[in-house]
Amino acid sequence: MSVFIQYSHISIVNSVPVILKNANFTMMDIGLMLRDEDDFTYKFIANSFSYPIFFVLHTLMLDDEEMNKIKHLQIDYLTSNENKNWIVVKIMNRSQVKLVSEYCEWFACIGLGSILLQGDNLQFEHLLAVFSLSDSGRLPNFDWMNVKTIIEIDEVGFTVITKDERINSTTKLIQYIPKEYAIDLGNSDF
Repeated sequence: MSVFIQYSHISIVNSVPVILKNANFTMMDIGLMLRDEDDFTYKFIANSFSYPIFFVLHTLMLDDEEMNKIKHLQIDYLTSNENKNWIVVKIMNRSQVKLVSEYCEWFACIGLGSILLQGDNLQFEHLLAVFSLSDSGRLPNFDWMNVKTIIEIDEVGFTVITKDERINSTTKLIQYIPKEYAIDLGNSDF
């Protein structure tokens, strides 16, 4: 089991809102095949971030049984009356991270990405509009400057967009990779 950590390709950099490019955010990719790895997402997130953590998830696979799991763990969530395709969940502990990270991996493996946001004074109700980082125009009331870290989770790994000084370089980020994962030094930027 190995991962690589690289600074993001210019195409990724060009796809994020201009305000993020101008605000000391570093953009990196953690490469791995999530369909081949169990618990990487949980271990990485649980060891890297303080609470609260917010996730924007697609609702396509969240049937009544899955929503009951969310309610059972007392996870706060919001859905939009306008666009029922998305749900925002607010994570406050490790058991909640465990469940939601499993959803993220499951969704990634079927082509539905998820987004993690962590920062200071994030407004729960404003996060519901975070459908695509390349279209910040959908967030007229959103203050990107309160965001410390955004992670796009998809089948081939994570795109980490951060100004958190603990993880804002590949050499710092490596410290948060779960210990059972080797680092592919030949394909990493160190």
